[in-house]
This record gives sequence, C-alpha cells and structure tokens, in this order.
Amino acid sequence: MILVLITNSLSPLFSTTSSINKIQIIKKFVTAASCGNVATVQTLLKKGIFVDSEDDGATALFCAAHSGHPAVVFELIQAGANI
Repeated sequence: MILVLITNSLSPLFSTTSSINKIQIIKKFVTAASCGNVATVQTLLKKGIFVDSEDDGATALFCAAHSGHPAVVFELIQAGANI
C-alpha cells in the first residue's frame, strides 16, 4: 500500500515502470545516497523519484547522513527531503 502511494506521486520515471522495477529504482536511489554517489542521486531526482522514498524503512536522507555523505545530504535537502 505504501509503495503504491509513493510511486503514484512520482512523475515520468514511474509512469510505465513495473512494481518490481519501481522497487529496484528506489533501492538504487537509497543505495546511491548511502554510498555518497551524488551523480546517481541527482539523476534519479531529475527523473522524478520521490525524495522521501524508503527502502526497508530508511530514506535516502537518513542513509546519506548516517554514512557521512554531506554532499548527498545537501542535494536531498535542496530537493525537499523531509528533515
């Protein structure tokens, strides 16, 4: 149910994507944030991923902050992440 609500609020990235692919994209987003991959985070944000998407209950912002990646934290906050 939560995944449906989150993905329904996403734009072009999710308009024709299957549920399994949506989950994979969200995992990629959160993992990129956790690893400090600013470019991937920026790309997915530009494609319309919901900035507060969660993977196993953790947001990209939480993962980036917890892993010590201030550049990613900055990008996510600039994109409107819930703090």
